[in-house]
Amino acid sequence: MMTLFVTLVFICFGLNGVQALNTVSHVAMDFGGTVEIPCQYEENYLDNVKYLCKGSSWGSCKMLFSDKINSAKYSIEDDKVERIITFTIKNLEWSDSEYYWCNIERPGKDYGRQFRLSVTNKGESKLSVDSQLITGYFDDQITIKCKYNGSGLMKWCRVGGDCRTSGKMNGAQVSTNRSVTGVFSVTMSGLTEQNIGWYWFDFGGLQMPVFLEVTERPTTTPTESTSFFSSNQPETTSYIYAAAIALGLLTLIVIVSLLTWFMLKRKVKTTVVEDPASLECAENPVYSNVPRPMLHQV
Repeated sequence: MMTLFVTLVFICFGLNGVQALNTVSHVAMDFGGTVEIPCQYEENYLDNVKYLCKGSSWGSCKMLFSDKINSAKYSIEDDKVERIITFTIKNLEWSDSEYYWCNIERPGKDYGRQFRLSVTNKGESKLSVDSQLITGYFDDQITIKCKYNGSGLMKWCRVGGDCRTSGKMNGAQVSTNRSVTGVFSVTMSGLTEQNIGWYWFDFGGLQMPVFLEVTERPTTTPTESTSFFSSNQPETTSYIYAAAIALGLLTLIVIVSLLTWFMLKRKVKTTVVEDPASLECAENPVYSNVPRPMLHQV
């Protein structure tokens, strides 16, 4: 009898993927939105086919798509470094509120782990974030905020890892804050490459997954940092520089033209009024003896 019980427990655990898969239990997302569900698997299933099916029970589970087949509504990404498959469901409708199974094909019976998706009206979810993608910088800190409705224990968890409200998580220092009503803030300090990956907020039986991307902080050149214009408008800046150069050249041409005209005018005036030869002739006239014509007497 004991042997039969152990066998049944093993079969049930193998079917639900307790030892092979780790994912959320319940996620709520707004109607019309997009949800991403992470599912971590064991290393020995790197090359196995992963797929998602829909149904409240294993027997009624209908396959939606796999890592070999994607569609406009459903897609899957397999990160073989972190051993996490990410299922994406777009343009959520009321009919998408259902139980799903994160599955891995294997000889004999497939592994599967069930989770529930609830589609809600905007703002009605008890647990929500502005974005499931968060970006931080190496050796820096990031604060991630989650909105919740109700009271109870709030946790910050790493997919496939531990949950924390304070202390260390993969080398980063974690602290949490609930001073703002309805907002749970998690701050991670001293970010490293080890902190890249999927996490989730856990509250009242709901989870909200978020992916933390950690990159190098972008650097700015001196020109960009001192420029009056935004660095994300290179074309506008180029046009303004060109216009400034053209205006400067035009101003220079006008100044040179005015100087030239002034000098020419001054030279003409000096020639007409102050010519020494003209003045001498006017002051000392010269008379010449012209012989009188002879008259013939008749």
